[in-house]
Amino acid sequence: MTDMLLVYGKAGSGRSAVWLYQEQFRNRRVPHHTTFAKIERGLRERDSLDRRAEVQGRPRSVRIPENEEDVLRCIENNLTATRHRSTIAPKS
Repeated sequence: MTDMLLVYGKAGSGRSAVWLYQEQFRNRRVPHHTTFAKIERGLRERDSLDRRAEVQGRPRSVRIPENEEDVLRCIENNLTATRHRSTIAPKS
C-alpha cells in the first residue's frame, strides 16, 4: 500500500496514478483508480496504513487449543469413515 500511496502523491489523481503505477510496477496487478484515493483517505482518518486500526465487521472468534483438537479429531473421524465406506462394495 505504501507504493500506491507514493505513486498517488506523485501523480496527483487516481487516473494518473493508475498509469504511473503500471509503468513502475509492470509485474503487479494495477488497482482501480478509486483505490488510490481510498488508501489516502484511510491514512488521513486513521494515521495508519494498517487496516486493522479500524474495526471491521464481526469480531474474530478466539482460537482455543481444545476446540482445535476437537475439530481435527472430527475431521480425522470423517476421513476414516469415508475411507471405510469407499472400500465397501455396493450391493447390486
